[in-house]
Amino acid sequence: MKFCEGIYGSLNEKKCSIGLFVDMTKAFDMVDLQILLNKLNMIGFRGTIHSWFTSYLMERRQRVKLNGVFSNELLVVSGVPQGSAQY
Repeated sequence: MKFCEGIYGSLNEKKCSIGLFVDMTKAFDMVDLQILLNKLNMIGFRGTIHSWFTSYLMERRQRVKLNGVFSNELLVVSGVPQGSAQY
């Protein structure tokens, strides 16, 4: 509502309005895991905690279940986990 009021107010005052809409829903699907792990190391995540992140992110596999039938498992090469369901 506030957004619309701002736009209408600008239009009434003959001002320019700009809107920026960013869809972040797929942003984490494209994260390069090795770059992420390197950055974590650079900012101080080392030793055991870095090993935990590595084991959590690397060598993950996923499959899809549709109408009770599972697909073949595939290695996940990018992206960070964003929730899961076990069946």
